[in-house]
Amino acid sequence: MRQQMRAVKQFQAYKVKVERKAKPLAKTAFTKLKPDKGSEEELAAREARRKSKTNLSVQNFYGPNGEWNPPVLIVDGYNVCGFWPKLSKHFHRGDLEEARTRLLNELANYSQYRGIKTICVFDAKGGPNEGTTVEIMCECLSVVFYADCTADTWIETQSNELLAADDAPPYLLVASNDLECIRVSNAFGAKILTCKLLIQEINRARKEISARAVSRGARALA
Repeated sequence: MRQQMRAVKQFQAYKVKVERKAKPLAKTAFTKLKPDKGSEEELAAREARRKSKTNLSVQNFYGPNGEWNPPVLIVDGYNVCGFWPKLSKHFHRGDLEEARTRLLNELANYSQYRGIKTICVFDAKGGPNEGTTVEIMCECLSVVFYADCTADTWIETQSNELLAADDAPPYLLVASNDLECIRVSNAFGAKILTCKLLIQEINRARKEISARAVSRGARALA
């Protein structure tokens, strides 16, 4: 009798186990079905993952009509001069003109190659004169010497005005290491580049320009 009861219990336990395996799991808030491979949902998810892994870079900020309304890069001039080793040696010994000239040459080549509009802002103190002036260096680079307050204040104000305008650029980038300038500009919607990242971008562009020149030379000789 005991053996029969034991056998019945074992059979019932086995039956319950089989039914649990055969029964599909109920969909809950914690159950996320994977999209079919090759479907639009799967491709969209893959593209989203790729974009999330892409480093923040000026190269990522071209709008669909970038050739007509290019992204704008605002650079905190003396902030970059004091950070970039090849410029800081001039900056810290008081040769501001040399530091500015070297930075502007780098920005002009970089902006023209990337197809962006760059505005480099300096405090007017230490500039060619003590008043606020705007100089157009070339089609892609303007220089502002701001006298009313600091360059950071000008950048913060312009970040708000540029992005609120009807003809706002597709992207506005601010290059600075000043924490308050970064916080305010980002709150208005600007993308932030640290001085280190800006320098990396400029160096990368220079290498690409050199590589293209070598490639063109090799094709000409072929």
